[in-house]
Amino acid sequence: MSIVKQRDPASPEFHQAVHEVVESLEPLIERNPVYRKLRIVERIIEPERVVMFRVPWVSDAGDIIVNRGFRVEFNSAIGPYKGGIRFHPSAAVPCNLQSATAGLNSFAEAFACKDCPW
Repeated sequence: MSIVKQRDPASPEFHQAVHEVVESLEPLIERNPVYRKLRIVERIIEPERVVMFRVPWVSDAGDIIVNRGFRVEFNSAIGPYKGGIRFHPSAAVPCNLQSATAGLNSFAEAFACKDCPW
């Protein structure tokens, strides 16, 4: 957790999401020491990329409005990215609660698989 707080000191929601997901994965990691050796947790809590884009549109009054959109993509190692697009300015922070929870929970679900090959 100290690494997470150092990298994103202004993101308490992200700290909370990481703590909750790591706490739920801890029994699995304890049963499978290879996950600790491969630094799985450290790899899944850092987004692979954060995409920011603009969305211009015309309002009913004829005004041109430009909004920002964001997508945080955590890891594609186990398949396509999960989640959606965010238009709220708080999503500009590298990780917010919504994007962190979506991304991290996809790993919690994958690691909870009983018959997974890893």
